[in-house]
Amino acid sequence: MLGCILLWILSGNASAGLTLFLVLLLHELAHGIIANLLGMKTESITFYLFGGEAEIRGIGDNFAQEGIVAAIGPIASVLTGFLWQKMSQSGIAPPWEDFVQYSYAIGVFNLLPVYPLDGGRILCAGLKGALGEKRGKKICLWFGLACSALFFIFSLFILVKYKKSTTVVMAAFMLTASAQAMKIPKVMPSREKVWRNKDVKIIKLSCDTPLTDAFNEFGGGKFFIVLLENENGRIEGALTEKEIFNGLLLDSRQTLKQLKKHL
Repeated sequence: MLGCILLWILSGNASAGLTLFLVLLLHELAHGIIANLLGMKTESITFYLFGGEAEIRGIGDNFAQEGIVAAIGPIASVLTGFLWQKMSQSGIAPPWEDFVQYSYAIGVFNLLPVYPLDGGRILCAGLKGALGEKRGKKICLWFGLACSALFFIFSLFILVKYKKSTTVVMAAFMLTASAQAMKIPKVMPSREKVWRNKDVKIIKLSCDTPLTDAFNEFGGGKFFIVLLENENGRIEGALTEKEIFNGLLLDSRQTLKQLKKHL
C-alpha cells in the first residue's frame, strides 16, 4: 500500500493515493468500531492495495456477529461515497470524484464472495452456521478460490480485448489472497509440533473454572497454556501459566473468564 502511494506521489498524483488510503481507513475503522460495540477487541489493522484486514479478537466465536462485522465495511464505504456525492450535488461539500468513485469501488469489490474479502467472510459465517465450522469454512475457501480463478481468467480477456490492466491487477490480488487463505489450516499442525518440542502442554478448561482449580492442573516441568472454552465448546481465548499465577496473587476468587477480561 505504501509503495503504491509512493508511486502516485512520484507520478504527480499524490491526491489519488491519499484519497484511496482515506477510503480504506474509513472502511477498516467501521469494522473495528462495530466489533468493539459487539464486545470484541480490534488489535491491529493492516492495509493492502484494494482493502485492509482488521485483526479482531474473538471474531470467530459468534457466526452472526462475524457476518455483521464483515458486512459493515462495504456498507460504510458505499454509504460514505453516497453521502459525499449527495452533499456535493447540494453544494454543502466540494466535489470530490476520487473519493466517491473509490468508496463505491472498494465497497463493491469487497462484497465479492471470495475469502478473505468481506463478501467471503459473510459467506463463510453463513456456511459455518449452517454446516458447522470446519465444513463451512472449507466449502467457503474452495468456492472463493474457484471464483477468484474465474475472475482472473476474465480479467485476462479484458486485458487482451480492451487493453485495460486495472482488472488484471485486482484479479491477481484477489487470487493471491484466496490462495493464501487456503494455506492457513496447514500452518497449525506444524505450530503445534514446535510447541510440543519445547515442552509446552496445552489444556482446555471451561471459562467459568476458578483460578485455583486451573492452577491444580499444572504439574511437572512443562510450560502450560490454558485454552478457554465457552458453554458451546468454542475457544474464547488463552491464558499462560504465568498469567494465571499472577491472577491468583491478585484475587484467587476469579474465574478464568474474569481474569482474561481484565488483562
